[in-house]
Amino acid sequence: MAVRFEGIKMSAPQQAFASPPVRLVSRAVMHHAFPVQLAWRRVFDAHSLSLLMWLSVELANTDHLFGAQELTGLVRLGRIDDEARRPIAVRALGASLSLDSETIRRWAKRLVDAGFCERRPEGLIVPSAAYEREAIEHASRQTLEALGALLADLNRWGVTLPQISMPLGARPWDAAHANPTFARRLFVLTFLQFILRFGIESQGIFERSTMSSSVFFCVFSANHRRFFDDDDLNRRYATFETPVPAELREPISIRAIAKRLDYAVETTRRHVHQLVEANLLERRGDGFIMSDAALARPEIVKSAADISGSLTIMLRRMDRVAAALVAA
Repeated sequence: MAVRFEGIKMSAPQQAFASPPVRLVSRAVMHHAFPVQLAWRRVFDAHSLSLLMWLSVELANTDHLFGAQELTGLVRLGRIDDEARRPIAVRALGASLSLDSETIRRWAKRLVDAGFCERRPEGLIVPSAAYEREAIEHASRQTLEALGALLADLNRWGVTLPQISMPLGARPWDAAHANPTFARRLFVLTFLQFILRFGIESQGIFERSTMSSSVFFCVFSANHRRFFDDDDLNRRYATFETPVPAELREPISIRAIAKRLDYAVETTRRHVHQLVEANLLERRGDGFIMSDAALARPEIVKSAADISGSLTIMLRRMDRVAAALVAA
């Protein structure tokens, strides 16, 4: 699955924006994060809720290890032992995802039965052995390729973010290290934490429906495809002061959405129509685009700003990981 389109019109690096262009940053992030979500959803048989739960468990297990002191020791060790993971209770997992206890228990059992999680007296963990699965290895490789493409795009467009010392065009996970597989995994975790945060925060827009959310972002990705074929166009509509004309959004059909998401056509049709009724999508010819009203909704604008802020947090964590790799 490609994370970039063929025939890209490349421009020389351009003058930096005076401040992070929120619309451009959020568009770039969603463009590159969407195929990553697809790759990880395939690991879990296209179940978005399984993915969100698994990510929540994994990041609850490991988040404490990304502190400066702990991270240096972790890098020198070159692995995350299961004993170092902090289990998360099923009740706490449900609270983090705003799910009722019965739903969370049922889906947690599926993850345990499939070997993606293990039960401990204190709660759930993701065992290190889960990363040995070929499907997870494959998704991890795609994650790093998408992350590299995202950083390269932001660098080429002259985007600067505060308090980030690492050059945006860098790929620190490719640097020499005694345990390159583990080093790459640390950067995968930083990107997955970002995707989880964005996935949870955006659920409120779609009334907690992971399927409606997936359909909407699939349409968003298709609508903005041409922006990644033309750097000048992408920069021209970089801020909310320059609304994107509807004719620039490429429509996508229900069948194409269903194929990309691996959903049944009728299921996809139902969610598309729900999004149309909510005034988030509109029909354009034989396909659908984001509506003008959706682009102006306060929660969508806030979501774009949150993406830009979360990206900065993610890159600061990547800075710490890169520094720890050098120190080790």
